[in-house]
Amino acid sequence: MKEIELDSRAKSLLSVLIKAKEIVDKKIPLQPPKQRSEELQNVLNSYKAMSSKIGQNGILYSAIANCNLLLESVATEDEHKVKYYEQAVIWAKKAVECDPNNASLHAYLGLIFYIANVDYVASADEFRKAISLGTCDAGVYAMAAFIHQASVDSPVDKKEIIEWLETAVRLMPMNPDYHAFLGRIYFENGQTTEAAREWTLALLSSGPLQKGYLETIKSHI
Repeated sequence: MKEIELDSRAKSLLSVLIKAKEIVDKKIPLQPPKQRSEELQNVLNSYKAMSSKIGQNGILYSAIANCNLLLESVATEDEHKVKYYEQAVIWAKKAVECDPNNASLHAYLGLIFYIANVDYVASADEFRKAISLGTCDAGVYAMAAFIHQASVDSPVDKKEIIEWLETAVRLMPMNPDYHAFLGRIYFENGQTTEAAREWTLALLSSGPLQKGYLETIKSHI
């Protein structure tokens, strides 16, 4: 029987990506910022080199954006932080331009606009584009609701937040955090019957409930 084997190009690509993934996902809180920054810069260089070889690719561009966000988190000078934020926005935009029908990339750009620019209008626009494509998972609805529910600068009203969270719990009914979050929004909107229902579902779930949500429920009883 002939041995099954990846071709050399695939092996080379995956080898680079494995090394990059191990660095990106590393959780070493005591690692010196300079060392972490150097590792991430190497990953960024690898991603960019890969981009020049394989051409436009939305997922790769979003990985480059994410790497810039990680570099910002360990940058020690404000001008460097600003630079990495700007680059994150640029590459996240490129990702969407490359693959405009990818809901996940629109949602990621919505997140980037919030993190890098605190631009609620642009963020809401991208989340709405993602949702309009009809292929979002529950996490996108919950993330959009979480970002926009607490700011007076957001163009998203309470009704739309509730609609997003209702979709999230419909797509993932066994997630207790989604039920608890929706319960809180219902309560703040004066819908106490609906709030009690969602909190009941959150407490009955077999999955773990975030402590913050549990404390919120406690505070109302």
